[in-house]
Amino acid sequence: MKLSSLWMETAERPQITAQQPPRVHVAIIGSGYTGLHAGLAVAGEGASVAVFEANSVGWGASTRNGGMVNPGLKLSAPDLFRHYGADQGSRLWRWSISAIDFVEQFITQQAIDCSFVRHGQVVLAYKPKHFTALRQEVQWHSEHLDDTVPQIVGPSELAGEIGSSGYFGGLRDPRAAGLHPAKYLFGIARAALNAGVAIIENAPVTSLRKVDNYYSVTTSNGVTIADYVLLATNGYTNKLLPGARKGIFAGGSYIITTEPLSPELQQSVSPQGRMFYDTKNFLNYFRVTPDGRMLFWWTSQPLH
Repeated sequence: MKLSSLWMETAERPQITAQQPPRVHVAIIGSGYTGLHAGLAVAGEGASVAVFEANSVGWGASTRNGGMVNPGLKLSAPDLFRHYGADQGSRLWRWSISAIDFVEQFITQQAIDCSFVRHGQVVLAYKPKHFTALRQEVQWHSEHLDDTVPQIVGPSELAGEIGSSGYFGGLRDPRAAGLHPAKYLFGIARAALNAGVAIIENAPVTSLRKVDNYYSVTTSNGVTIADYVLLATNGYTNKLLPGARKGIFAGGSYIITTEPLSPELQQSVSPQGRMFYDTKNFLNYFRVTPDGRMLFWWTSQPLH
């Protein structure tokens, strides 16, 4: 058994040689999806940008995930409506759908070879009452969002979606996609480098101070002065800014993959090439990878 990252082993890293600049318009801390996309967007407006990475590009969760691009947020659409009201809740939900379109368009524009496919997802009912809840969710979406895309998959139809009889039905959403996360991340990095973004690897930010109208960003390599700073560290946020650290922690999650399966077995376990996850509180998700392996993920923290 190999304990290294499959995604990292099967993706070509970009060549990154930039030195820490003394002055930029915008300093970004963190080189995951958020940091690199932000750097690319800011550079596109003509600003000078430096992205600081404590380790190497691709070290964090942006390349250590299932490669599933699914609709929705951590809160369900009904919960979004309850928390934020119908107008804002609707916009947040539709924003999550448009994010998938953005990823697809970006990959096409940048010609990133990351095995992007839009074959959809199936949420699998772990218990009979979960299937009832999925039916109610589809009805709610139709009534409150005018969203008739999610479709119920009855128990008798599951064989056409997954090679298992261990579930009680499901909810199919064809808008979901799958990709190779490391190839995608490295593709964003190459686009950012081509746009003039300085990516500084192995440069943990040890101090961030506001001095008059600018920020002093100190790393193990030196000091950069910036007009603006974006903290894009997500679950790896440390005590650099104590206010930003509150309530954020990295949850433990684990992914294993098989050896490549035969084409016949791939077809058997996932006839439509969907992304899957179940309705347990401590949920599992799984998919067939671009090179034909079964990927299985579980978490030590509840996600909803």
